[in-house]
Amino acid sequence: MSAYLAGLAVAVEAEHAQEAERQRGLEAAARERLTPLEVRLARLLTSIPIEVQHEGLSLAQLQTSLRGRWRGHCHPGELGEALRKLGFVRDRRWRAGEGFRAYWSLAREDRAPGAGSSFDNARNQDCPQKPPT
Repeated sequence: MSAYLAGLAVAVEAEHAQEAERQRGLEAAARERLTPLEVRLARLLTSIPIEVQHEGLSLAQLQTSLRGRWRGHCHPGELGEALRKLGFVRDRRWRAGEGFRAYWSLAREDRAPGAGSSFDNARNQDCPQKPPT
């Protein structure tokens, strides 16, 4: 009988440990969500190589890595604003027949803000230009 009680006590202790671990995980997730987006984004960007950041990051890629404040992914407008505050600029890379795709890259001193990079210009030479409106 005492072996049964000892086994039962071990099982209860294991269950309490699992519940405590689950509770710590929920608290950590809530704390992470309430951390300002700029801080979470800066932490994420440290894990991305600088060469990749210069090539450009899509908003969708970053969005899937960052949780929203309440549920789901963070809002694209808030993410764009946080990227600008961290020194990123948006490039629109036009594609023939498909419109454009926006990529965010680190601002460089050798180009004006909003100007397409030499990478964009070389890649899109075969792309028809939109007429000025």
